[in-house]
Amino acid sequence: MASGLVLVVLADRWLDRHDTPDVSDLQGADARKALMIVGVMTIHSFAEGVGVGVSYGGGEDLGMFITAAIAVHNIPEGLAIALVLVPRGVPVWQAAGWAIFSSLPQPLMAVPAYLFVTAFEPFLPIGLGLAAGAMIWMVFAELLPDANRHLTATNVGTVVVLSFMAMFAFQLAIAH
Repeated sequence: MASGLVLVVLADRWLDRHDTPDVSDLQGADARKALMIVGVMTIHSFAEGVGVGVSYGGGEDLGMFITAAIAVHNIPEGLAIALVLVPRGVPVWQAAGWAIFSSLPQPLMAVPAYLFVTAFEPFLPIGLGLAAGAMIWMVFAELLPDANRHLTATNVGTVVVLSFMAMFAFQLAIAH
């Protein structure tokens, strides 16, 4: 997790020192925020792809379970990207393209991870930790501050609690 945090903080500092690359027609802070969110989502997809490939090394049932879980959670990840880009003027089709782009590392990493499961398995905790650290930073540094600007704290808190409840209910449903 610390490695994910370090990676994101370094990227954030690098963007502070350089001109922010354009993302579609976005400029300045909007482009920087969009680039950070798409970047974090894309980087953490590498670890998810390794997780899918390695899970098939534990058998088809485990592989299907992990694949389904990651596929389902890709929906809110894509939505998070779109909800950052569309209100800032990015056309829906381009936001959808960025959402899809952010998950492309998953199948690209799943196949070699499956083929080399014994080589990748020791690195899975590192990759998942990197992904977790990057995602936690993004939620607390980018998404929640935006949500708190546009919604009341009560609404944000309610959505967070309901989201966790839905996630745990889904985990229980697919575990049985």
